[in-house]
Amino acid sequence: MQSSKIWLSAIVIGLLCGASASAQDIGDFDPFVTVELSAPNSARRLKDPTGQAPTDTVYSFAIPSGYCNKTPYDASGDSDCKQNSTRSSIRENVFATKKNGSGQPKQSWYGWAVYFPADFQYGQKQNAGHYDLVYWHNKQCPHLTFLNWAGRDSTLYLGTNRALGNHECSPGPQFRVADFKDLVGKWNRFEVFVKWAGNESGEVKVYLDGTFVVHYKGPTLTEGLENVNYFVFGVYLCCTKDVKLTKATSALYTAVKRAGNRDGLFVEEDRARLKQLQQALNALGCDVGEPDGKLGALTRDQALSCKDFGKDGLPVDLTVATIDRFLAAYVRKDIATLPAGKLKGPAPDIALVSYPAQTAPAAGLVAAELVVHATESQTHRSGREVDVNSSIAGKVEKYKELKSFDFAMLGKFNFSEGTFYQLQFFFEDQVNTRGKVGTCSNAIIKFPDGSDHAQINFMRKGNDFIAINAKCLIDALPKRQSKVLRFLMAHFTDIAVGMARDGSIDLLSHDGLKIFMNRVARGEIRVGML
Repeated sequence: MQSSKIWLSAIVIGLLCGASASAQDIGDFDPFVTVELSAPNSARRLKDPTGQAPTDTVYSFAIPSGYCNKTPYDASGDSDCKQNSTRSSIRENVFATKKNGSGQPKQSWYGWAVYFPADFQYGQKQNAGHYDLVYWHNKQCPHLTFLNWAGRDSTLYLGTNRALGNHECSPGPQFRVADFKDLVGKWNRFEVFVKWAGNESGEVKVYLDGTFVVHYKGPTLTEGLENVNYFVFGVYLCCTKDVKLTKATSALYTAVKRAGNRDGLFVEEDRARLKQLQQALNALGCDVGEPDGKLGALTRDQALSCKDFGKDGLPVDLTVATIDRFLAAYVRKDIATLPAGKLKGPAPDIALVSYPAQTAPAAGLVAAELVVHATESQTHRSGREVDVNSSIAGKVEKYKELKSFDFAMLGKFNFSEGTFYQLQFFFEDQVNTRGKVGTCSNAIIKFPDGSDHAQINFMRKGNDFIAINAKCLIDALPKRQSKVLRFLMAHFTDIAVGMARDGSIDLLSHDGLKIFMNRVARGEIRVGML
C-alpha cells in the first residue's frame, strides 16, 4: 500500500536537443522547450527508427537507470532526487507569447502519436511510482494526465488531481484508456478534445486509433490553480520507492499538435496521404474536386461511401488516426471490382468509458438523502482478487458541512457471499499517533514509508457493517478528517447510490467492490456506526 504521492512541478528552461522542434507542425501550440530537470541529452529529435511513424522525424525520450536531477525546485530544497523521480520531457512554453495568458484556449483538440517499445517498463515491470506521459500542468500538479501506476497494473489512465499545496496533490477521478499490452510495439494515435473549466461544464473526449475510448464531463482544471496550464509530453516517472531501482525505458512521439477542430490535427505527412486518397477516389469516379490534402465534407462522404467493402468494412470516420486504413483500402488491386457503397447516417458516438454514464441507472436504488458524485481515484487491486484496496474521491451537492471527500477501502472479499468478510476504511492524510488518535482502539495503519494513518475498523453483523472505533476517531481526528468520517458514517449509502446513478460503480477496478457498492445502493447492505 502506498499513499498518493507528490506530483512535481516541472521547472523548465532550455532548448530541445537535436533538430529544431519547430521543424514539425505543432499547430497553435506555443513553442516547445525541454524540461530542465530531464536527464542530460535524453530528449532528442531524430529520424524515425521504426520506419512506421506517421512522420519522417520523431521526438525520442529516455530515462536512464538510477538517474535523478539534484536541482532544487525552489527555496524548499525539494528536488527530483529527494522525491526519487526521473524524467525526460518537453513542455509548451505558454509564457513565451501569452496568447492564451498562461494557459490553454477555452477549448481545443490535441493530437499525438506515441510508440512504446515492446520492452517499455510499465506497471509491475517498473519500480513503484507513477508515469505521467502526456499531461497539462499548473506548476503544482497536472490538471489532466495520461498516466500509469508503476509497480501496480498495466492500465493507461486519464487522470485528474486535487491540489494539496507545496507541489503535493491527491489523485482525483481516473478512467481507463487502454491496456499497455495493446499499446507496446506499435504506433498509437491519440485525438483528445478538452473544454477547460473548473466546474461541471468541463469535458474531455479521448479517441485512440479512431475509437472513442473515454468521455468525461466534469472539472478539467485543478481548483485554485486554474490560471497556469501548459502541455507536457515525454516520459516522467515520479515518486518511486528508490530511484536507484528505476529501470531504463524510452518512448517515441510525433505529430504533436493543437488545433481548434479535429480535422486540424492533420500534419504535413497526413495531408500528403489524404491527397493520395483524394486522387484514388477521383480515379474511381467518386469526385472530390482538385486533390489538395484538405479534409472537407465531400472528401469525407466519398471516402465513406465510394465502395462497399463488405464485412471488412471501414473505420466509422476519416481522421488522422484512420487515414492510413482508408488509403490502404482504396489502393488495393481489386478496388475497381468492388460494388458501389452507400453513405450511411453517422454512427452513435458513444465512448467505451463514460462519466457520468450515458445510460439510465439501474432500477431498485434506495432513496438518497444527498446528491453525491464519487469515483475511484486509484487502486492497488483489481479483478477477482480476494484483497481490495481502492481509493474513492467525490463531491457533495448543496451540503454545508462538506463539499468534497476522499478515503480508501481496504479488505478481503468473499465472492460466494457477495460481500466483505474483512473491511476497513483509512485516510491518506497522516496523523499524529501521540495525540488523541493514538488512544482509539486499533486506529492506526502504518504505510510502507513509515507514515501513520487513521484506520476505521468494521464488525460485520449479517448485512450490516458497523464501525467499532468511528465514534472515538470522530472526536480525535483533525477537523477535516473528522468531518469526512462523520459524513461517511451517516451517508455511505448516498455515496453508493450516487456512484450507481453516475455509472462510476461500473468503472471500479475490483469486481468484488462493484458487487458490494451495488448491494449498498439497493439497500441490501448497510455501512455505518452505532
